[in-house]
Amino acid sequence: DILFEGQSIKTMDMYEFRSHQMAMIFQSYYLLNKLTALENVTLSMDIANVHQNDKEVRAVELLEKVGLDQDQIHRRILKLSGGQQQRALLARALCATTKLLILDEPVTGLDPVASADMYNLVKNLYKEGITVIMVSHDITAAVNNATKILHLSKDNYFFGSTHQYLHSDVGKKFLITDCPCDDCRHHHIHNLA
Repeated sequence: DILFEGQSIKTMDMYEFRSHQMAMIFQSYYLLNKLTALENVTLSMDIANVHQNDKEVRAVELLEKVGLDQDQIHRRILKLSGGQQQRALLARALCATTKLLILDEPVTGLDPVASADMYNLVKNLYKEGITVIMVSHDITAAVNNATKILHLSKDNYFFGSTHQYLHSDVGKKFLITDCPCDDCRHHHIHNLA
C-alpha cells in the first residue's frame, strides 16, 4: 500500500490528489508555444481549477521564484531558452502543489549551467518542504543531488540513502568515484600510506 501523508492513496480522491497535491514535469516540455510563460502558468491554474483571487500575481510570483525576470515572464515560450522553458514548467507545476513534485529527466537537453541551476532550484524546493521524486539516468547527478536513491535495473535494485548507495554493490558497479564521507576518506588515505 502506498501512503501519502499517512493516508492510503487507494482511499483518496484521485482528482483532488492529482490536481492539488502533486505535479509532474515530463521530459518533453508540453508548453503552449504561442503563449507567454505567464499565460502558460495562468492557463494551468484555470485547468487545475486553482482557487486564487489574483492568478496573474501568483503566477508572476512563481515565475520569479524559479528565476525568470519580467522580460522572460512576458515572452512567448518559443523565444525562451531550454533552461528558461524548464523554469516555466517548474512554475506551472508549483501552482498546483506545495507537497509532491515528480520530475522525469528534468535536465534533458539543458547545458551544464542550466542543469546546475535546475538542480539548485529543486534542492531549494525540497528545503521548503516539497517532496521531490526525480527520475534520471544520470546516476552521478542523482547521487550529488538526492537524499535517497531508488535504483531499478533489470538485474539490480537498491533503496536507501545516498551514502548507503555509494557503499552498496549496485552503487559501486555504476559509479567511478570514491565516497566522500570522512570514514571512507580516512580509510583511503590510510591505505595509501
